[in-house]
Amino acid sequence: MSYLKFYLLVNLLNFIIPFLNAINKDSQTALVIAADGVEDMELVNTIDILKHSGIKVVLVNVESANPIVTGGGLKILPNEALSNINIEDLYDSVIIPG
Repeated sequence: MSYLKFYLLVNLLNFIIPFLNAINKDSQTALVIAADGVEDMELVNTIDILKHSGIKVVLVNVESANPIVTGGGLKILPNEALSNINIEDLYDSVIIPG
């Protein structure tokens, strides 16, 4: 991601976060689906912004419940494997970074 794109993304998110905070977030849940090789910033920043907005994040690994190894080598422990997610559970959003 180029510096300009990152700068624009950060400024856009700084504009959006106050609106997210205004939403009734007690029941807000986001399902974040990731796989090995995902870009560090795309995964970590997405989770960070959602959590700072008060939204519960459920991180799942596409392959297994093993840690997700990002493109930069970070190991991030998911909550579940995608195969363990109950299809009847309702999520307010489903996010696939990358």
